[in-house]
Parts: sequence; C-alpha cells; structure tokens
Amino acid sequence: MNRFVFLFPTILLSILAQCSGNMDENAQGTLIVTIGKCLPDAADKYVYPVVPGMAEWTSVSPDEKDRLSRLPEKKLKELSTFALIQSLLEMPLLSLNYWASSNSSPLGTCDVIFSMHNSIPEFENRKNSMEALIAYFEATCLDCLPSLDVHAATQLSIQLTVLEMLFTRKKILQPLDAVQKKRVVALMLDQYKQKAENRLGVGGTLAAMAWIMYDDHYLPIRTLYENRGQSRAYFEVYQEEADYIVSSAENYIH
Repeated sequence: MNRFVFLFPTILLSILAQCSGNMDENAQGTLIVTIGKCLPDAADKYVYPVVPGMAEWTSVSPDEKDRLSRLPEKKLKELSTFALIQSLLEMPLLSLNYWASSNSSPLGTCDVIFSMHNSIPEFENRKNSMEALIAYFEATCLDCLPSLDVHAATQLSIQLTVLEMLFTRKKILQPLDAVQKKRVVALMLDQYKQKAENRLGVGGTLAAMAWIMYDDHYLPIRTLYENRGQSRAYFEVYQEEADYIVSSAENYIH
C-alpha cells in the first residue's frame, strides 16, 4: 500500500518546535497516513505485546488483561502525543464485547474507558493535546470502509466514537474558545456525513457534537437537554433528534 506523511500541521509543527528549542518528550510527533487504511499511525506508535486473537490473551485473567491494556509507565513520557491517542484507540480491552455490555450513553461508556487507560492523564496534561487531537481526527479517512468486513467496520466505529469523545473531556474542551469549538463541530459534522453515507454508526458523533454545543451554552441544544435533565453518563441523542442536532450544528458553525 502507498504511504505518505501527513505534513500539515504535523511535521511542520515538529520542525518549528525543534527550531525554537521546545522539542521534548511531549512533542506532538509525526503521523503516517496509509492509503486504504482508516486511521493514521503515529511514527512512534506503541505496539501492545498481547492482544485479542492471540492464545496468550485467552489464557490470562481479567486483571492481567487490564494490565496488558495499559502503557508501561516508562513509555508515558517517551511517546509523542499522537502515539498516546493511538494507544487509546488500540487498547486491547477496547472491544465490541465490552462496548455491547455497557448500558450508558456513548459519553458515559467512554468515560469508563478513559478511566481505565493510563495514557489519559498524560495526554490531558500536554499543552499540544488539542492540536494533536484535531490533526489526528483530520487524518482519519473513511474511504477504507468498502474493504472492511462487518466486524472490522464495527470496531472502527467504536474507535471513531472514542476519538470523538476525547473532544468532550473537560480538560480538553474547557480551554477552547467559541471559534475553536465551532471548528471541532465542523470537523465532526463532516465526519457525520461520511459515516451516514457509508452506513456507519453515527450516535457517537451526534452525542459529541451535542455535548460541545451544550458546553458552549448554545441555546437550541442547551434547552433540549436542560428540559430532559440528563446527566453526562446518560447524555443520549435519540434517533428522532438526529436531524435537529445536525441542523443545529450547521447553524452553530456559521
């Protein structure tokens, strides 16, 4: 398969950091985009030694599976911010079985997943976390969908939902101004349309957009959810509200 390096803003930012003397273990890093692959790879991505499908995975205890789904402590500071994002999306416990067992909303389910993975505190404390998250999100490509079987497409849908939910985290979202929030919602709106065209699940995208607009006190969304009185853990977007959320998002970004 053909590969190319995602130049903007990844390598450019790395070069600028080197020139300014700020290149350190918290560097954003470099993304490699492979044609035909849905998600980009961090150049320094962490490869989990034991994953589902291996004989070793089926033979270990639940506690050991939890340990194997975390990063070695010494790696947390060494990995680029892109690699931290990818390590979360590829954690062995992020499986269809776990997702199906949750009775929470996408936000609530992802909050549980985030609490399980030790990359989250490190990621949220990095100054470039939002820049890296946006760049990683922009580098995703759904042109890969026709080549995926049902299981792979479902797993991708879970990964994309987790990626989108990172934008709703308080430490990530709170520092953003209205212009930046609108940019994120615009990116998600494009992702939503691509998912819908390819019949991929859109519930996570809708929930993420709604939460960001809710956090920004956008009245059409704020009114909807305040009247419902739902907590974050059960922040649902019902099917009949999808068009309303999408039209609100289109108005919000303009």
